[in-house]
Amino acid sequence: YISETGVQACALPILAIALGLSVYALLRLRPQGLRFLRVAIPLILLLWPAVFAVGYGPVFANPAIYDRLPNSSQARIDIWKFAFDHIRERPVLGWGMEASRAIPGGEQTYMNGTRTYLPLHPHNGVLQVLLEQGVVGLLLTIAAVWLALTRLGQGAREEAKAAAAATLVAYLMIGFSAFGMWQTWWIATGWIAAVLWRAVADEGSPPSAA
Repeated sequence: YISETGVQACALPILAIALGLSVYALLRLRPQGLRFLRVAIPLILLLWPAVFAVGYGPVFANPAIYDRLPNSSQARIDIWKFAFDHIRERPVLGWGMEASRAIPGGEQTYMNGTRTYLPLHPHNGVLQVLLEQGVVGLLLTIAAVWLALTRLGQGAREEAKAAAAATLVAYLMIGFSAFGMWQTWWIATGWIAAVLWRAVADEGSPPSAA
């Protein structure tokens, strides 16, 4: 027996790996696709709050769709809506670093006590940055992602660049719907991936290393 949460916990990394492998394969066939990712990824991060705000009523909260979703997916939509409503209260600088755990009303339960409006964090990296650091923090974060993509693999072989882009996409994919931005083990996972990639990305590395 595997709970719904367990199924979702398995599905997210599988989806991230599939997306990462797809990006790797695409960039190996079309290295120039990296230029597309430099624009597409920051744009997706920037537009996601607007997409959620516009699509909440007709799509996310539409009973014809919402009622058919798994319980965990419904809970995420509710969490995102709660976070978004509080983003509007302090849109410029946000509520403060790691303030997600202390947003007023976040600890309240509903659905007969089975759900919490904001359990620990918004379960979405973009909304968490907006909630805690506002528009200023989100723009700085997107700028950092753009810079990483722009400087990605300078001097490295094409397969190393593809591997780095695939790793970044997979990391962002999981963070887009699951873990908190500042969980230390999640940050450490990103750093370990970056260090391992850097160790094999130099021009002098064996062709199979990356």
